[in-house]
Amino acid sequence: MNSLRIHTLLVFSLFAINIAASQSPSTRLWVFFRDRGQVRIDFTAPGAARDLGISDRALWRRGKVLPANRLLDERDLPVAQEYVDQIGSTGSRILGTSRWLNAVAVEASPAQRQSITALAFVRSTDPVLPMKHPPVDFSPTLPQLIFPKSSSTPSLDYGFSFTQLNNIRVVDVHNLGINGSGVVIGMIDNGFNNHRSHTALRNIRLIDEYDFIHGIQSTQRQPWETSSQGNHGQYTLSAVGGFHEGFLVGAAFGASFILAKTEMDSTEVPQEEVLYVQALEWMEQRGADVVSTSIGYIDWYSYDSLDGRTAITSKAARVAASKGVLLVTAMGNERTGATQTGTLIAPADADSIISVGATYSDY
Repeated sequence: MNSLRIHTLLVFSLFAINIAASQSPSTRLWVFFRDRGQVRIDFTAPGAARDLGISDRALWRRGKVLPANRLLDERDLPVAQEYVDQIGSTGSRILGTSRWLNAVAVEASPAQRQSITALAFVRSTDPVLPMKHPPVDFSPTLPQLIFPKSSSTPSLDYGFSFTQLNNIRVVDVHNLGINGSGVVIGMIDNGFNNHRSHTALRNIRLIDEYDFIHGIQSTQRQPWETSSQGNHGQYTLSAVGGFHEGFLVGAAFGASFILAKTEMDSTEVPQEEVLYVQALEWMEQRGADVVSTSIGYIDWYSYDSLDGRTAITSKAARVAASKGVLLVTAMGNERTGATQTGTLIAPADADSIISVGATYSDY
């Protein structure tokens, strides 16, 4: 009787363990590979760039910072599909891949993670982390101060945007006849509402746009999304490229734009980091000269980790810089506080990019 009771308890214990394991919360991971598998390509062959999806515009930009025989490299190779398939065979869900990082992002249970890390071609794993954009502070009143920093009479009527541009001497640059013409700017944000209809946005030269969240060609807010979705991107796009003389003039009006929607306002989900990296790679391949991002993160790293080599987006930013892309990103708008060591967020810690802080109009 005792042995039967013990056997019965053992069976129920094992059953409970299996149930608990099956219900263990899944995590999202970056899985980094040791090599490119069977992927091979002759970088010197005619048409190699085209086969890899690298545009002529991207090659031209790369040529400004790289030798002619090094415009293509291993980081342009796709991730080995056989590796992705084997990762998927563990039952984990594939979230996306990154050529630059030679990695795949997955959602996996603890048991699936163990199976993944046991694969011979897997080098390491790291958590996929959420993104967040710095909060936007709106003054209850329009700025009243006009600062005499411009050395000449403005050639345009800047309307309400005069103070911000005048403070950073953009008005002087415009007076020299320099604007965004001839430059391709990529923007990564939570979407870009009204960019085809708003007076200040509808004449922007749009090369391409893509919603990486839903896999569609529109970056506008969708009917099922929260009411704030796409507003932040609309603000940043208008500040960079908008033009309605007498009301708003963007610092780089006249530029051409590539728009990527990667951030979900309704929730901070780890997949957004994956979408950010994919969007940055896509823009580089499409030929962006400059990429502007007003999003980033810090909550999931210690401040000491902001060394330019730890955060995934910072790693991707360094690759973009090495290929001639100028990444301009938000410093953070975090302010200082009793619980904060500093105000920096990633990828503003990356090397060879421009990190931009904020100020008030009367500073």
